[in-house]
Amino acid sequence: MRVDGPLCTNNGELLVAAAVAGQGIIVIPRFLSWRQIAAGDLRPIMPAWQPPRLALHLLSPPGRSVPQKLRAFSDFLFAHFGAGRAPWISS
Repeated sequence: MRVDGPLCTNNGELLVAAAVAGQGIIVIPRFLSWRQIAAGDLRPIMPAWQPPRLALHLLSPPGRSVPQKLRAFSDFLFAHFGAGRAPWISS
């Protein structure tokens, strides 16, 4: 479904700022708007609707030891996006 309006962008921060400024309704991942929701600047209008879940994959070449930088990055991703760890995920 195509939606037309006065603002068209793929920048999530700009969409959140526009919604906070009263420029309209947005469909945005909660991790981009949870602070504004917690502060009361935005509110979900269809809280029961959820977009399809997406997976996050980290790939490395087979047969090699994992470089320390990649292991640190992998640990960072899991700490921030792992099961139930992200602050925008409601319990």
